[in-house]
Amino acid sequence: MKYTKIIVLAVVLMAGIFACKKSDDTNPSSNGTVTVTIGQATISETSITVPVVVSGNATIVQRGVCWDSIQTTPTISNHKKADSGTTSGSFSVLIDQLTPSTTYYVRGYVTTSSQTVYSPVRVYTTGSTQLTIDGINNITDTSASINASLIYSGALQVGARGFCWGTQASPTIISVNHDTIGSGAGLFSATIKGLQSFTKYYVRAYAIIGGNVIYSADSILTTTNRIYPRDVDGNTYDTVKIGTQVWMKQNLKTTKYRNGTLIPIVDALNWQGSTTGACLDYNIYAANVAVFGNMYNWYTVANAAGLCPQDWHVPSDGEWNRLVMYLDPGADTTCVACNQSLVAGSALLATDPNDPNLNSTNSSGFTGLLNGHYYNGLFEYQGPGGICYQWTSTEKTTSSDAFYRALYSNLSVFHYYYPKNTLQPVRCLRD
Repeated sequence: MKYTKIIVLAVVLMAGIFACKKSDDTNPSSNGTVTVTIGQATISETSITVPVVVSGNATIVQRGVCWDSIQTTPTISNHKKADSGTTSGSFSVLIDQLTPSTTYYVRGYVTTSSQTVYSPVRVYTTGSTQLTIDGINNITDTSASINASLIYSGALQVGARGFCWGTQASPTIISVNHDTIGSGAGLFSATIKGLQSFTKYYVRAYAIIGGNVIYSADSILTTTNRIYPRDVDGNTYDTVKIGTQVWMKQNLKTTKYRNGTLIPIVDALNWQGSTTGACLDYNIYAANVAVFGNMYNWYTVANAAGLCPQDWHVPSDGEWNRLVMYLDPGADTTCVACNQSLVAGSALLATDPNDPNLNSTNSSGFTGLLNGHYYNGLFEYQGPGGICYQWTSTEKTTSSDAFYRALYSNLSVFHYYYPKNTLQPVRCLRD
């Protein structure tokens, strides 16, 4: 009997010990009635979608996932995100706002009325996405070749990829032009066409990853000035776009009107008597025509046959004002016989290493030259310390004069008028 009591007492003590023992809530995958597992996740650059399966018939208070990038066996005291359900079965949890290219330790969990049960740990690494434009080349007035690369290590599908472009920063595939160039990660390239000449474009590569569009940083593409007007003598001219205007970068050299009619060439002694179109080839300065162009009286400018090449014209006084105002919005274009702008003058005059006193920048690309003119019986103001004269097509209505612009070596832009028989250079403006 005594032996039997000892056995009974031992059984009671063991039962008490097991009844008081706390369950391990940090690592088991099952408590006998609930089991938690997680599977292969869907991974992007900044998120992980975790599939979770809960088996068993316990009363569930909360279910979800927990994770950490440092703690290899995370618990709900680290990072967690609960699902709205409270039953067994399958569900998924999106963990977002993660760091790209980072390893995360993830477990599913179920909290019952008495304990928290975890799945085994799964290790996931967020994707790395690098989308860049690697080069823009073969630029013409209407097209350019673009090279890009997409590096992506996530698990989502890389769908369409390509380029988008427009004249405003940060173009998108919705609002502007775009080309699709295949799918998947890696290198890709395309030649984009149909561009406007003399135009600045913003270009971005794009890729659709998991249904979301990502973009590279902006790259800037400026189409070239591959418009080389040719006069009837066969001379070709470089051009530059300034604001919305396209100007020749050299003075006109032609000896014929647009229809092929010869412009009478006068000499340094007889030009003042001209009342019809005439030009002067500098006589003893003839070698300078290649650099400075020819000089024309205003009757040549006004001739109905046309002085500039097809699709080009001699700019009016108002068009010169627009040029000056574009370069210096504070310029005084209403003044006559006065300086309009030192800022515009600096931007319009070519730099000259032979003239240390000329502090111009030629930032506009206009490349105005100190070419001088024939006036008052003399050839004057050419070279260092000189003046860049240019005819306009505007006649002064109150006299027999016509307006011109002069870019002085002191950088001022001078607005005045001269007799129409004065011989001065001409710059042509695109229609």
